[in-house]
Amino acid sequence: MKDKKIKVLTWGCFISLWLLLGVQVHLLDQINQKIDMVYQERYPAYLLVNELRQSTFSLMLFTRQYIEKHDQKYEQYYHDLIAIRTGEKPRPKESEGVYWHYGMVDKNILYGAGQQISLHALIEANHFSREELALLQKAEKLADTLSSTEEIAIDVSKGIVTVDNQKRLLAGESNKEFSARIINDDGYEQIKQSFIKTLNKMIDLLDEHTNARADELLYQKEVIRAASVFTISLLGMNLFVITSSLFQRKRRVKRHRRTISS
Repeated sequence: MKDKKIKVLTWGCFISLWLLLGVQVHLLDQINQKIDMVYQERYPAYLLVNELRQSTFSLMLFTRQYIEKHDQKYEQYYHDLIAIRTGEKPRPKESEGVYWHYGMVDKNILYGAGQQISLHALIEANHFSREELALLQKAEKLADTLSSTEEIAIDVSKGIVTVDNQKRLLAGESNKEFSARIINDDGYEQIKQSFIKTLNKMIDLLDEHTNARADELLYQKEVIRAASVFTISLLGMNLFVITSSLFQRKRRVKRHRRTISS
């Protein structure tokens, strides 16, 4: 009777340990999925930050090219990009915010039918943290300030000079020289550097928050993995006990048969 109870208890532990190990493996799989989701969920945030950076740099480039070459296409690229960024024109189907480069080569891509929504609206809808959003909004304002200067430079280069801008012209300075000066002076450069530093800080913060979430899940994963190793060890010990009891039973049966035969 005692041996039967031990046998039932041993097999019960064996089955329970297998079930526990199954649960632990399932939990590990879930945590791996959550870790993947952390990076997948944050990836669009990185794309939006990169889009603000790259579109701002492209606007700078188009402005300089227009002032230097006075080629109408660069002014068109500039205004197209502004219209896409503000949601006045549909976003091209090209992914990862690199559409402004294709516009210089393929008009069909630039004007491809896509979602018509501003970059600001996408940023607002992306569920950034309060800190992240504050930095991104600051970067947006700096980008808008740069854009305002660039638009003045383009207009003056075309001969459209307001009274206020007329007062800013230096003695003997041509419209083209004025346009080139205001997008290269210390004031413009300081705003540009502030924009770059703000976005770099934003990316560092994104990395910090993303890695913090991932590290928390990785810690949970290590705890469950250690528990799984312990469970496997107990399973090994339990299996050894079961195997030993089976051999002992087999030996007892053999001895009993010899006793009967003799």
